[in-house]
Amino acid sequence: MTDFVAWLESTGPSHALRDAIWAVALIQMIHIVGVAMVLSSAGMVSLRYVRAGGAADARETAARFLPWIWTGLSLLLLTGIAQIVAEPGRTLNGNPAFQAKMALLVAAAILTLVVSSGSDGDMRRWNRTRVLAGVGFFLWLAIAVAGRWIAYMQAG
Repeated sequence: MTDFVAWLESTGPSHALRDAIWAVALIQMIHIVGVAMVLSSAGMVSLRYVRAGGAADARETAARFLPWIWTGLSLLLLTGIAQIVAEPGRTLNGNPAFQAKMALLVAAAILTLVVSSGSDGDMRRWNRTRVLAGVGFFLWLAIAVAGRWIAYMQAG
């Protein structure tokens, strides 16, 4: 991985992002907006599934907020790749916070897909969906925390 990181750091896009004093800060700000989109939307869906989010039907709430989750995730993917290109050594050299974030992200995305399928009226499935929605929200929070820790942890 070290050779890949060295190569990536030597590429034109990596130099351009690092050399433009505003680029990394702008990318990070957009990334934070994506985090806010995902966390707030996942929170609304999770709250509704656990019957704490108002009078709207859970499926209606999910239909309303899931596009925001997927849009936020797309934004996070694009800005996350840009951050890696700008500073590959910070994440790709075995940073445990980055590795945890990626593992949690896969789990949360799969869980969001499961929850978005919702309930078809079967009470067991409805109860399982409620639990998964709650777990999913805490996964998204853990991803945000792991993301913040990336800056403070070094490869182990």
